[in-house]
Amino acid sequence: MPKRRLLVKDIMSRPGVAISKDEIVEVALDLMERRGVTHLLVLNKEGKLVGVLTARDIMDGLGSYRFEKIRARRIYVSALMVEPPLIIEQNSDVRRAVNIMISHRVEVIPVVDDSEVVGVVSETDIIRLLRGENGITAKDLMNPRHPKIDPGQRVVHARVVMLETRSRVLPVCDRNRLVGLVTEMTLAKTFYQVRENFPSRIMDSV
Repeated sequence: MPKRRLLVKDIMSRPGVAISKDEIVEVALDLMERRGVTHLLVLNKEGKLVGVLTARDIMDGLGSYRFEKIRARRIYVSALMVEPPLIIEQNSDVRRAVNIMISHRVEVIPVVDDSEVVGVVSETDIIRLLRGENGITAKDLMNPRHPKIDPGQRVVHARVVMLETRSRVLPVCDRNRLVGLVTEMTLAKTFYQVRENFPSRIMDSV
């Protein structure tokens, strides 16, 4: 008997965690931490999906010259979100979701049913699916040439490496010995604190 085609609705997470586009970035970071996610659906006053905000977007925006001399608490979600958001129908094939993630380099896609948001499909959902496949191991999925940084390198360098290599996590190695990890969320929170407490500081010096 042929195997049933796997659909997005079979693996998606529901509901997605949402935030108003008029909230400040501090609220977005707090919500991500409390809910254990790195992405948020962004809604307008009418509750309509207008964008997606990720920890990567916050890290990228707050670590750039775009908001020079502006305190972090004065920066709104609408200034950092990606719009318009990519979407996918819940009855689409999972392979289509994977292709969209790869081609557009996104970690999450809102899932819709007749234009109504019913959940999200993320990289985590795809990994969870692969974990259930017989014979799939970490070795099969890992990148042996994944970038790494050493403890003495600056925060701004870690940001550049993440953006250039599309990495979400960087191993911190001291003479090839793993001593820690730097994540997009780590850098997002770091740049938030710098931008809030030292708004005039040049980010290249961080």
